[in-house]
Amino acid sequence: MKVRSIFKLALVMVLGLQFNSQAQNPYLKQVAQHDFINYDTNIIQYFEDSTSLNRFYKKLNLALTTKETNVNIMHVGGSHIQADIWSGVMRSNLQTMEPHMKGERGMVFPLHMARSNNPANYKTKYTGKWEKCRSAQKLDDCPVGLLGYQIRTVDTLTTFKIYCYDEYYPLNYKSNRVRLYYDMSDQSYTPFVIDNGVKKIMKFNKFLGFVEYKFDSDQDTIFFQVERTDTTQQYFELYGIQLENDDPGLVYQNIGCNGADVPSYMHSEWLEQHLHSIDVDLVIFSIGINDAYDADFTPESYKLNYDTLINIFRRVYPKVDILFTTNNDSHYRRKPNQRAFEVRKVMQQLCIERNAAMWDMFEIMGGLGSIDKWVEIELAKPDRIHFTNDGYLLIGNMMYNALINDFHKYLKNESN
Repeated sequence: MKVRSIFKLALVMVLGLQFNSQAQNPYLKQVAQHDFINYDTNIIQYFEDSTSLNRFYKKLNLALTTKETNVNIMHVGGSHIQADIWSGVMRSNLQTMEPHMKGERGMVFPLHMARSNNPANYKTKYTGKWEKCRSAQKLDDCPVGLLGYQIRTVDTLTTFKIYCYDEYYPLNYKSNRVRLYYDMSDQSYTPFVIDNGVKKIMKFNKFLGFVEYKFDSDQDTIFFQVERTDTTQQYFELYGIQLENDDPGLVYQNIGCNGADVPSYMHSEWLEQHLHSIDVDLVIFSIGINDAYDADFTPESYKLNYDTLINIFRRVYPKVDILFTTNNDSHYRRKPNQRAFEVRKVMQQLCIERNAAMWDMFEIMGGLGSIDKWVEIELAKPDRIHFTNDGYLLIGNMMYNALINDFHKYLKNESN
């Protein structure tokens, strides 16, 4: 056996990772058992290249073993992801694999200020009058960034606070750096951070569209003040907030916008600039459920749109690994939506052409018509599109288990 292989095997033994059965995998989560769920299909699927996620797995292993690096995941979708229960479970599970894996919270939007549902792991308080806009609303015509939302005020003095905590796991996120993404034109009001009661000016990065401030200690509450400081200033438009710290570990960005389809992200004016400001090792695409409800949906147009979106991501991250999740089973015009099969076929084609992997949520949850059984036991909502909190928790834990089992297979192959 080569020295390199001996070292890898020793590393696996130190981690205590076993591969004989799922029960021996120390990182797996227990999930509820239901006879209509296809647990045997809860795997990461590959089509031509079984190494599609190896770059990400290598980085994850490095973060687990060296305690000196960050691994970065971005989960992109619509309302399933905005709520941050599915993605929140993924984040919490990955960040609690080892004590040193908890990283920063990442990018957030004060959705309460946009009169939308806010993730449970942070809250917002604010003053002033704000108008909302989102890319998924077809009648809205406004510049947005990566998160797909914009809030705007013309009040000459406003404030807002972000409070961070986690409802499901004891991960109270603290930050010693904050970035504020906004319209940085000369007509914009000036944003400040209030640090220990003192108004502080932040460092500007006009190319990437944000200002940044660093605190002397970790903060669980960030207080902003926006004010008119010059007579030429007319408004303030906010696109997002990035909460950062210096801790190694895992960062899981949930990028979700209610009603978003693939074109919603393609038309985000600041998307590419904002992507340049964030490191990403794995992007998870969970966009498709809203596309499949469009009256003009065709597999060809859906694939073309996804190709365009992937090109944007690959321009920014040429070597990023990609994982697709298929649509959940749902109803369209009161019947099971047959387009789920077309979406899944397109994702399979994209996996082959883009060297990506896939997690088949549609098949795992039971296939066509299975959403009725999920509704029956209150894992899905009566609209037969969205899930209940318990349903999202189950999906998050199943997807996490699939990813971690696949990661363990990678480690086993590397040790041979």
